[in-house]
Amino acid sequence: MSDTKWAKLFHAIQNCECNSFWDNRNHVLAKTLTEEQLRVIRLGDCYGDGRYTADDIAGPIRTNEIEYIIIPFLTNDNLYKTKELIDSLGKYEYDVDETERTITLFGYR
Repeated sequence: MSDTKWAKLFHAIQNCECNSFWDNRNHVLAKTLTEEQLRVIRLGDCYGDGRYTADDIAGPIRTNEIEYIIIPFLTNDNLYKTKELIDSLGKYEYDVDETERTITLFGYR
């Protein structure tokens, strides 16, 4: 997925009233192409150039390095609202897990 599509998606989800990942218990996770470990990211572009902060220790993560992200939700209602938002933004590949209340968005599949 292009940097522009990731940025558009991140911005929309971050500004959606149905997000629930602002507290420290509910993180957005990213899997990069080169690492097996999931990294915590913020959806806000902290650097303004397509680099998203992971954990403030490991350093930034670039959108072109993201294989997929996992977005958790506290309620199924928020999950469905976000799914509708994603669908309204264009063509994105994603899976919804209603049991775990997560959406996994793919940059590469």
